Amino acid sequence: MHRKTKEKLLRARKLYITALKGDIDKCHEIRIQIDNKEYVWIDLKEEFPKKIIYLNLSDGGFNYNLPFDDAIIIYGKSKILQVLNNSISSDEINQKTLSKVIELVGEMRMNHT
Repeated sequence: MHRKTKEKLLRARKLYITALKGDIDKCHEIRIQIDNKEYVWIDLKEEFPKKIIYLNLSDGGFNYNLPFDDAIIIYGKSKILQVLNNSISSDEINQKTLSKVIELVGEMRMNHT
């Protein structure tokens, strides 16, 4: 990951996870909100993206349908790290991607816990 991209991600405002099959103690996606209008989506089932794509929150937010999609949950950094670590035991998760995300979130300088 490019240094400037990493610096931008480390200044995240909010973190959101998507529960893994309804289990709120595990997740399969993370969304990193950069500012009021921009976020990055990382699918923990896939390889870590070689190029980070910034998505716009103004275009309908996260665009998910709760009756059909897994719930998106906002937690503080410490709870997100706990859920990410719980997800290590899932066979569906790409362990290299998960490790990179855990390291990235651990380095984030967020004001809330």
